[in-house]
Amino acid sequence: MGMRLLIDTNIFLSILNEEENYRSAKRLLEDIHKGKYVGFTSVICIAEILSGFHSKGEVERGERFLIDAKTINNFTIIDVDLSIAKEAAMIRAKYRARLPDAMIASTCEIHRAFLVTRDETFKKIAEIEVKSPEEL
Repeated sequence: MGMRLLIDTNIFLSILNEEENYRSAKRLLEDIHKGKYVGFTSVICIAEILSGFHSKGEVERGERFLIDAKTINNFTIIDVDLSIAKEAAMIRAKYRARLPDAMIASTCEIHRAFLVTRDETFKKIAEIEVKSPEEL
């Protein structure tokens, strides 16, 4: 089994919006699918992405995204449970992090996964290791 990676919202968005650096993010998901890495995301990330689709009136596109995400091999969407919530509370208090970010960070810590993100604010959270798709 490969390295455990939790994929943050902005990585999916870079692919969906075909941003300048989306190819490295897309390659990362392909590597997860092939078994090079074990991939995760949080239901928090899914909610953030789907809310964007809802706000644009693109509910069907959001549903397609969710179906596609569920078909990636070696990839799991992690629910929030009490242990994640308790750890998120500590992270939020310690770092004054936004609650969604604290939930994502606590999910990484509890599931012993690197966080793959381009959001620099996560680097201040000492309990997790952060990487960009280009670093993998």
